[in-house]
Amino acid sequence: MNSKVINNLTYLLGYWKNGWIISQYKFHLSHLGVKESRIIGQHLSSNWFGYNFKIKGGHTFILLGVSPNVTGEKMQQALNRGDDNLVSTIEYFIIRGDEMQKYIGDKYLQLNGRVNSNNTLNFSITPQRDTSRISLTLPNFILRDSSCSS
Repeated sequence: MNSKVINNLTYLLGYWKNGWIISQYKFHLSHLGVKESRIIGQHLSSNWFGYNFKIKGGHTFILLGVSPNVTGEKMQQALNRGDDNLVSTIEYFIIRGDEMQKYIGDKYLQLNGRVNSNNTLNFSITPQRDTSRISLTLPNFILRDSSCSS
């Protein structure tokens, strides 16, 4: 199955920058196996999500499972008000700047979930002229089981 809705949820990605910034684009999803409950999501275009920040400091990403009628803008406003009642599934991915430095020159970055370390978030790394900055695009994720669902 390949769609934007699985189990009546769609998935949005965001990051922290003096408040939550949530992408307006929802992931395309695949659901693998009945016994093996894995959900795989990917953005199909590098225009859908771009993260370009200084490497120094920390980087926090959030993966949100929301009702199909919830938009990225609506979710961003709710989270920044401290209201998370629109979220059914949530996972955080965090990397420190000194950890990020190790990936400069690589093509991919993989982060493990903080709620469930078996969950992963992957990005393509695009080289920058300014080596103090990182550009991450084409995110995809794997939720390995339902332990991060509420």
